[in-house]
Amino acid sequence: MEKKQKNNFRPDYAEIIHECLWEYHISPAELVAMAEHGTDQEKFFLFRKILENSQDVLRSLNIFNVSDQKKMLLSYTPPKFNHHFL
Repeated sequence: MEKKQKNNFRPDYAEIIHECLWEYHISPAELVAMAEHGTDQEKFFLFRKILENSQDVLRSLNIFNVSDQKKMLLSYTPPKFNHHFL
């Protein structure tokens, strides 16, 4: 049985919701809207959840445009209790 190959650069919205936002009721459309048109606080919240919970961080972060990725990466400070793991 052949496994369907995933596009390594396109984020999997269902996977992001399952791995990072399991405690929230959010649809893929709402997820995309938050990443593309959300406030800076909403985007950073989503960024943190992906960075700290996703099994495929680099692919999942592609939900954001490149300028948002750069801005958030430069402003991110890992929490003290788990900075060794990130």
